[in-house]
Amino acid sequence: MWKWALVFSIFILTACQKSEIMTYRVPKQTISIAQLSPPNSAKHLAWTIPESWIEQPSSEFRLASYQVPSKASSYICDFSIVNFPGDAGGVLANVNRWRRQLNLSPIETQDLASVLKPVNHPFLSISYLELYSSNSPKSSSFDSMLVGFFMLADTSYFFKLTGSYSIVKTHADDFIGTLKSIRYDIPQ
Repeated sequence: MWKWALVFSIFILTACQKSEIMTYRVPKQTISIAQLSPPNSAKHLAWTIPESWIEQPSSEFRLASYQVPSKASSYICDFSIVNFPGDAGGVLANVNRWRRQLNLSPIETQDLASVLKPVNHPFLSISYLELYSSNSPKSSSFDSMLVGFFMLADTSYFFKLTGSYSIVKTHADDFIGTLKSIRYDIPQ
């Protein structure tokens, strides 16, 4: 029994010793994770446009261009898709530029949250805004604008529908549907 008492005493004495922080050096491990990396070119993005929209030749700045007809008037809206490197001046600067085009007063940074709306999209963070001029008659051929935008691979993309209030408002759901349809086009 005295052997057990001796073992127990040694255990108690060693267990109550003050322990020190110990550090170890372990070589780094690199773990590879497969990721879907977005293509670096607009040629890899695709979208679905309503059948009634009439494709126009693209230009130096436009990736795509469409006329959006109206059955109720002679006015035609313009739908364009453009991209620019980087943040293209920033969200606030672009929003205020679009507002100036419709004779609307500029807004401040704290006002952005109240004008930007998110688009439910599976892999892009798309925002859009609706701009309707109160300074021009609603019969004008250019008094309204819908703009959707996002960044992908250090490039800003802008989807813009401009025209008269009645046509723009009529095609608002088509515009949002086009934004939701953006996808990667897998080359065959």
